[in-house]
Amino acid sequence: MRIPARVCGVTLFVGLMSVASAQQFPTKPMKMIVPAPPSGSSDVLARLIAEHLQKRLGQPMVTENRAGAGQTIGSA
Repeated sequence: MRIPARVCGVTLFVGLMSVASAQQFPTKPMKMIVPAPPSGSSDVLARLIAEHLQKRLGQPMVTENRAGAGQTIGSA
């Protein structure tokens, strides 16, 4: 009696493992926020880093500039 119950339990466990598999991270493009105006040295450096990370991680990177209020807006 114990062997069929164990086989049934193992079969159920293996079946649930395939259903509960995790999603690939990240599922949408990653965003890098730069707290500086476009075409500045910080922006150029951030875009170079984003390009390197895109190649390394295999995920699209979006660089977004949020300048203003002494860089408080982008830092928040």
